[in-house]
Amino acid sequence: MEKAGKNDKPKPWPCCKQLQRLHAHFSGMLPVHPPGPRATSADHKRYRKTLRQHKIVFTELADLTWLDKLWLGLPGWLEWSNGEDSDDATNKQENDSKSQLKLNLATGLDILAGLKRLRTLVVVGQGQKMTLEDAKWMREH
Repeated sequence: MEKAGKNDKPKPWPCCKQLQRLHAHFSGMLPVHPPGPRATSADHKRYRKTLRQHKIVFTELADLTWLDKLWLGLPGWLEWSNGEDSDDATNKQENDSKSQLKLNLATGLDILAGLKRLRTLVVVGQGQKMTLEDAKWMREH
């Protein structure tokens, strides 16, 4: 994903809006680190940029209202059909969970509330830190 700038506006993804299954891996995201009490203005700027990146991705995913299954993560780790581990070692890439899409309310997860048909969400090889509030929101929406 390209780095989000100040005036970045999401461009429609070149796929059908009636897509029912999507397997996507988002890398190159800025690490999500909320600024602490000693944060500089650069730290705050980087954090805002990170949140913009996440909002762009969540906004595009939210447009795919026909999604039934959404797979986020590294390809080849798990097969849709039977849930068994894949033997394809070439696809087992080293995980850099610091630069991947984070699924929590703080990063804009609530933008996905319109995905009413979504029944399966698979998150593989991405270090996620969710709160109880995040999990409750996912269950309700």
